Amino acid sequence: MQRRPLKFDLLTAVALTLFGMLTRLPYLALIPAYSDEVMQTVYALTIRPGHFLPLVGNDAYAGPMFSYILAVCLRLFGASPEAPRIVVMIMGALTVGLTYLLGRALGLSWPWAVLAGLMLAANPLHILVNSHYAGTTYVLPLFSTAFLLALALAVKRAPGGQSWQSGPWLIAGGVLLGLAMQATPVPVLMLPGV
Repeated sequence: MQRRPLKFDLLTAVALTLFGMLTRLPYLALIPAYSDEVMQTVYALTIRPGHFLPLVGNDAYAGPMFSYILAVCLRLFGASPEAPRIVVMIMGALTVGLTYLLGRALGLSWPWAVLAGLMLAANPLHILVNSHYAGTTYVLPLFSTAFLLALALAVKRAPGGQSWQSGPWLIAGGVLLGLAMQATPVPVLMLPGV
């Protein structure tokens, strides 16, 4: 079977990401009802250069990464109740494209990798919870999928003992795993398999 060029895979990932965004837009501000995610938004609003720069997130088990992402987006685009949900919606849609790329990196043919991306794009739980609720733990799928993609590319780039080619992907995987750990300590469960 003929391997499709990288440009084609990237365009397909972008198309799936846009489709994922379309499936996540309806009822963004309505479902689920606002609850403790408001506290994370208020926490992010208090972050200002020269004033409050936290070393932990709103929850004691989470790092400050999501709070800083929210703080930057709220400063750039204005503080509104929908802004944090838009940030999480974009992260959820990016996960759809990354799922396709992960499938391709694992050796799936083009139709099967597209099907994997479409299944995530249409997954009701991922749409209504992980892509609507602006909480730090709900961005974990993005960073864990990106970590697994970097790890798959590192393993794929090291055939025949040429491990020096996999180094940048291993470093990227480590950074992405660290970002996933900023959301919640759950990625520790992936480490034995890695």
